[in-house]
Amino acid sequence: MLLSRHRALTLTAISDRLDRSKSGMHSILSTLRDRGFVERMPGGSYRLGTRAWDLGRASFSFEIGELAKPELEELEQRTGESVLLGVLDGFDVVYLRTLPGKHPVRVNVQSGERQPANLTSTGLALLAQLDDRQIQALLPDDFTVNNDQSIKSKSELLTEIAQTRARGYGAMTGGWHPDVGGIARCVCDPDGNPAGAICVSAPLYRVDNAWRAMVKAELDVAVQSIEKALASAAGTIK
Repeated sequence: MLLSRHRALTLTAISDRLDRSKSGMHSILSTLRDRGFVERMPGGSYRLGTRAWDLGRASFSFEIGELAKPELEELEQRTGESVLLGVLDGFDVVYLRTLPGKHPVRVNVQSGERQPANLTSTGLALLAQLDDRQIQALLPDDFTVNNDQSIKSKSELLTEIAQTRARGYGAMTGGWHPDVGGIARCVCDPDGNPAGAICVSAPLYRVDNAWRAMVKAELDVAVQSIEKALASAAGTIK
């Protein structure tokens, strides 16, 4: 779609590039705007809406699940911990692939399981990659709260998202379960959109500074490799 390659375009620019009349293009854009596929900016230009972003994100879910499999298995071997690949579905994180880890005591998450994004490091990593309007469109009125460590409000979540952006990874200590911690990094598609996020999760008694440093380094390697695989796949499709 033309708008996917530009932040915003005027009606004239869109009509000229698509060789359509302005009146006809205006009618099409009005329909797309009503359905959430485009947004009309205050100055009169148009940009992609949240519904278009949802569809683009969904198209990557199966692909990333397959392309990421070797790297997820390697990450499990190198860290010994539970490794999760999740995507956003509304405000929920849905886990496409889960690997249990090598320790007798480990985090138990099943493929297909979903959790509210405010409870998980995976959710924070995914939300932090969105722009503010996309985040606002996803926020629920009320947050699911599991314990005292859970993020309980929009203001708390937005603060944590800002910290996640600054760090480059999402971190959660006890928000989902009081005895579980995790670190997650977002995997982006070739256009910079979040295709998924990888989390390494463990019981809190193993989560110390040395553990965090080791996991962050391993996540960096895994994410870079998966993003290269996504870029290569996109190039093949083109």
